[in-house]
Amino acid sequence: MIFQWFILSIIHLLIQIESTNSIAYSSNRRNITSSNIQNTNDTYYENNIFGLSINKPDGWYSMTSAEIRWAFEDSIIENIPYHNSSVDPWIKKCQSIGLWNDTYAKGHVVRVEDMDVYTVGSDTNSLKDLSIIVFYDIFGFNISQTRVFCDRLAAEYEVQVVMPDFYRGQSASVTTPHLIAWVAQVGNWSQVSIDLINIASWLRNTSSSSRRIAVIGFCWGGLQVARACSNLSNLFFTGISVHGAWLTEEEVNNLQQPVFFIAAGDDPPLQPNISTVIEQSTSSRVSSQCQYETYSSMTHGFVSMGANYSDPYNVEAINKVHTSVKMFLDKISRNSSSIISLILTALIFPDEVFVQIFRYTNKFDLFRGFYNLNSRLNRLVNQTRIYFHNELDEEHRQRILPYIHPQQIFSFHMNEQEFRYSKLNKCVNLRELEFHTRRGYTNIMYDHPDLKHVKPSVFPHLRQLIIHIQTGSSRYPQLCKMIFGNEFSVLRTVHLPYANRGYESSVKTWSTSLKYLTIGCCNKSVFYSLLENLPNLKYFECKFGIDNGTGMKKPNLSLTGITLTMYYEIPSSSYYHSNTSLETLIELYKYLPNLQRTLLFVSDPDSLVRIVDKLNRILSNCPKLKTLDCVITYYNECSISINDIKQRYSLFQNCEASTWKDGGGIGYRCRIVRYN
Repeated sequence: MIFQWFILSIIHLLIQIESTNSIAYSSNRRNITSSNIQNTNDTYYENNIFGLSINKPDGWYSMTSAEIRWAFEDSIIENIPYHNSSVDPWIKKCQSIGLWNDTYAKGHVVRVEDMDVYTVGSDTNSLKDLSIIVFYDIFGFNISQTRVFCDRLAAEYEVQVVMPDFYRGQSASVTTPHLIAWVAQVGNWSQVSIDLINIASWLRNTSSSSRRIAVIGFCWGGLQVARACSNLSNLFFTGISVHGAWLTEEEVNNLQQPVFFIAAGDDPPLQPNISTVIEQSTSSRVSSQCQYETYSSMTHGFVSMGANYSDPYNVEAINKVHTSVKMFLDKISRNSSSIISLILTALIFPDEVFVQIFRYTNKFDLFRGFYNLNSRLNRLVNQTRIYFHNELDEEHRQRILPYIHPQQIFSFHMNEQEFRYSKLNKCVNLRELEFHTRRGYTNIMYDHPDLKHVKPSVFPHLRQLIIHIQTGSSRYPQLCKMIFGNEFSVLRTVHLPYANRGYESSVKTWSTSLKYLTIGCCNKSVFYSLLENLPNLKYFECKFGIDNGTGMKKPNLSLTGITLTMYYEIPSSSYYHSNTSLETLIELYKYLPNLQRTLLFVSDPDSLVRIVDKLNRILSNCPKLKTLDCVITYYNECSISINDIKQRYSLFQNCEASTWKDGGGIGYRCRIVRYN
C-alpha cells in the first residue's frame, strides 16, 4: 500500500510538471468564399506568401494571411485572376550563382512507402539517439545546396539526417504557372502529416524505438516545421524554421514544442510579430525555449536554394547557422530531459520504478507528459503495455495510436465504420479484442473486414474476444470452429452474436480454456452441444433461437453461472414469442448441481401463480444456488399479490419481489431477486 501511494504521488508530481506539454490542437479556420477576396492584389498576395516584406497598396481588401491560406487550401484560387510575374524576381534571386561545398560525405536515396528519401549519416551508431527530418524549399528534392546542408549537419553533429521527397518528384521553377496554388496542392498539410508519421515510424523501426526526432525546414518547409511542432508534438521534440515562409500568428499560436526561428533580412520580422504571439499563447515551457535569429545582410533562401558558396559573406552566414542549429539542438536536448533527469538523479529511480509509474498513468497523459523528453523515457514508454478498453476517439487515433508499436497493444476496441487500424494483424501480444459497430445493424447485416485476422497464428495470447454483430459469412463459422476447437489455447472469455450452424459436429478436440461464453442468439442444439463438450465452462449466457434440441445427455455440468433469455420480441406485436418452455428448463437445471447464480428472462402465457411454481421446480434442482434474478413477462392480471405467492416457497421467501404493468403495453412484469 505504501509503495502504491508512493507511485501515485510521483505520477501526480510528474504529470503536474509536464502538464503544459499539451497536444491539443484547435483550428482557427474561418469560412472563406470567393466573394471574400474580390479586390486581391496579386503582388502582395504572392510576396506575403513567400515572406517578402512589401506594403499593401491602397484599397487592398482587408484580409488576413490565414484567410488567404485557407482560401488557397479550399481551392478557391481558381476564382481569382492570377499571374506569377511578380514572383519571378524572387525565384531568380533564390537561384544559386555559386558552387556548393563538396567537403562532406554524401548520402543516398532510399524508398519509404511511395516516397524517395535522401538519407545521410549513421542510422544505428549515433550516441545521441537522434534523427533529423529536413523539409526542403519549393524547389524540391534535387537541390545541391539543400543536400549539402544535410550532409554537413549529419557529419558535424553525428546524427542521421533524412530529407523526404514530399512533392514526389515535382518542383517549382521560374515558369511554374499559378505558383501558390501549385504549392498548396503538392505540399498540403493533410498529406505531409501522413508522410511525417510514416517517416518517423520508419526511422524508429530502422534504428531504435526510443529514437528522438527533430525537424528542420526551409521556406515552405519552415511553415511545415511550425505545423509539425503544433499538430504532431508527440512525434517531434523540437523544430528549426530557416527563412520560413507563410509564418502567421495562427500558425504559431499552438506550438507544443520549442522552435528556433531563423530569418533573412528581407523576411517579415520575427520580433515582435512571431515572438509576441508565442509568448502570449503557448506554454512557458515552449515560449521560454523558443529562439529567434535574423541575418539582416542576407536575403530569403540564403541557406538552401539561394545559398551562394562563392560569396564569403553568405558562407559565413551559413557557418553561423550550422553553429546555432547545433547549439540549439544541444540546449533543447538538455532542457527536454532536465526535469526528469533531476528526479532520476535525486531519487535514483531504476527503470522498473518508471515501468510501474507508467502502468498507473492514463495513456493520453503518458504520451503527452513523457514522450520525447529523452531517449530513456522513450524506450520505457515504448515498452509499456497499452490497453484500449474503449473505442478510440479521433484525438487518440491521431495523436497516440500512430506512435505506438503494435506489439505494445494488449487490448483493442475495433469499430471499422469509424476507422481501420492497418496494423491490427501485427498486434501479436493482444489479450483482449472487441469488434463493435455504432450503427443499428442486425446480426446479419454487417461483415467485419478485419475479422479475417482473428487466428491463433496472429493472436496466440488472445484471452478475450467480443464480437457484437457479424453477418453470416463463410469465415464466421470457421472462426467459431477455431474458438470451440481448442485452437486458441488461452482464450477464456468469448462473446458471439449467434451460433446456429452445425460446425460443432466437426470439432475434434474441445476448448479446455474457455470459461465464460455469451451468445446473442443460440439454437438449442448448439446450446446443448456447447454445454456438454466445454469441460471447464463456468458461465454461459444466451438467448434461445430455434427450439431444435433433443435435451441434455451429460449429467453434472461444472457450470456455476447461467443467464438465459427465453423469448424474443416481435415488432408491432402485443406479446413476446417464447422459443423454449419452462418445462424444458426443469430438465436442463437438473444437470447443474454446481450452479451458484442465474439470471432468467421468461415469457409465459400461464398465470403468474403457475409461472412462479414452475420456477421453483426449476431452481430447486440447484442446491448451491446463491443469487437468482428472474424477470417474468405474463399476460393476465393476477389477483394474488406477488408477496403472498412467494411465501408459498422457501426458495423465494427471502427474495425481493415486485410487479408492474409493462410500459410498452405488452402484459405485465414481475421480478424476483435474491443476492448473496
